[in-house]
Amino acid sequence: MVEEKLFYKYQSLKTEKDCKCKDIIYAIENLANNQLFFRRPDKFNDPYDSRTYWCLNGKRKKHINHLMHVYGFTQEESEHIIDDSIAQGKMTINGDLICYDPAVEINLDFNGYSWRDLHGYSQKKSLPKVCCFSGKDDNILMWSHYADSHQGICLRFRSKKDWDNELGEYYLEFDSRDNSLPLQSAVVYPFHNLFNKKKFLTVTYKKKDEICPIVNYFDTDSDLKITKCLLNKFCDWHYEEEYRMIITRNDIINGLLSSDEFEKGLLKYRKEDLEGIVFGMRIPHEDAKLVYNTVKKKYLNEGINVNFYEAKEVPRKYEIKIEGPIIDIEKYIDSRPKSILL
Repeated sequence: MVEEKLFYKYQSLKTEKDCKCKDIIYAIENLANNQLFFRRPDKFNDPYDSRTYWCLNGKRKKHINHLMHVYGFTQEESEHIIDDSIAQGKMTINGDLICYDPAVEINLDFNGYSWRDLHGYSQKKSLPKVCCFSGKDDNILMWSHYADSHQGICLRFRSKKDWDNELGEYYLEFDSRDNSLPLQSAVVYPFHNLFNKKKFLTVTYKKKDEICPIVNYFDTDSDLKITKCLLNKFCDWHYEEEYRMIITRNDIINGLLSSDEFEKGLLKYRKEDLEGIVFGMRIPHEDAKLVYNTVKKKYLNEGINVNFYEAKEVPRKYEIKIEGPIIDIEKYIDSRPKSILL
């Protein structure tokens, strides 16, 4: 039996500059290409969000391999760095383990690359990427913060329930096939050319006196521990009722993503899983028309049904109600003002 649940993603329709300084509305670009953007957590608006603190506790050989493979030192240089760091008290010895905690005052600088440059002391280049959702589409603060003060939209995604519910129960399917893999790779990666699942993981809200977890870089389960860290957020954000999807470099190793997909952070969802779009209370005529025309061209004309809804004010209450589906969408768009007085 398949159980479904809706998850929501608030979007601004503001025009921005892309890497080539061209004007672009990313929400429309992603909608047209049925894709979701996964962001590096060190780019979140809250610097405390997803803090991942690292330590490096392992045998001497682990440290040598780490310095050689991550920073490009020779074995002789790595040996020297370790011995010098121990002598200066930057690294400590505990039995047969050499321990380094970058949170201490003394900070190592490996080949000009300091731990102080990192998000919660995790390596930027190895950070997983995150796509954020909410469990509700009628939150006043979410519409204000993430949908451009109601001038934007909110996407409604269908999910499926997975009874193997490690970390999360519901999932979305992505057509994130690595087309750069040779045809015979289907033997190595039997899921090649199939949709793969990404789960909606529940965010946990932490109080200010709760200690942030520390991940040992050398642990075999460090990826799972990192994932759990990326689901931590300060309790003041609890109103968001947030869920997250996470992609990691292991997805590349496992053949689920290409390197290009991971670097760009763009994954294609199945068009059938976009249940609907909610228009904000202040969305102008031009933007509502742009959203509708995009959906009509890329979804409706292909026989894929997408519903449209509108966020409305509940009279005399601090409350939003979502009404729809809208029966006559063109009439609704024509009713929207061509300019918004704020």
